[in-house]
Amino acid sequence: MLFSSVVSFIADAAILSTSIAGLRHFTGYSLLRSANKIKNDKIRTSILVYLNSGELIFNKSLEMKIKLYGLIINNNNNNNNNNNNNNNNNNNNNNNNNNNNNNNNNNNNNNNNNNNNNNNNNNNNNNNNNNNNNNNNNNNNNNNSANKEYYQL
Repeated sequence: MLFSSVVSFIADAAILSTSIAGLRHFTGYSLLRSANKIKNDKIRTSILVYLNSGELIFNKSLEMKIKLYGLIINNNNNNNNNNNNNNNNNNNNNNNNNNNNNNNNNNNNNNNNNNNNNNNNNNNNNNNNNNNNNNNNNNNNNNNSANKEYYQL
């Protein structure tokens, strides 16, 4: 009776240890597969070493942390992409602003040129008017002197 109990216990222990080994292998494989997806070399290596040591292989929270860390890595990559897109948009906006500034400068230069041309035209007109006035004065002076000579006769 005692012998059969001992044999039964040993058999149960063997089945139990085989089950534990199988479960450990399956859980370990799942964790290792998750850990391998982690892109950060140092963290991935430390997790793999930790798992290979056989400690806390049944710890579900560790598996969740590994999976969550994978999600965090992915989120960081998405954030980096968004930041790059924002930077590109900012660069495009800056380029547009620069183009607008250049256009404004060109317009200002054109306006200045037009103003200068107008000023030159005005100066030319004033000079022409002055010349005409001088000519008129000369004509008047000549007429006056002719009249004086006529009266003297």
